[in-house]
Amino acid sequence: MFLHNNPQHNTAAEIVKIRKSTKSHVSTSLKKLKDLLKEYKVKTIKNILRLFCWIRQN
Repeated sequence: MFLHNNPQHNTAAEIVKIRKSTKSHVSTSLKKLKDLLKEYKVKTIKNILRLFCWIRQN
């Protein structure tokens, strides 16, 4: 829901900062939602994983 409503905040670090959640809760939630998330890795100085919400079609 957060990724859908806030597409500009699409990294785990931003989710932790905005939602004031712990890293472990965000990590656990992302693992559970793995089938619904499309991952896009952006190569920069640090490897940043951008997360985008999408509906999986069977």
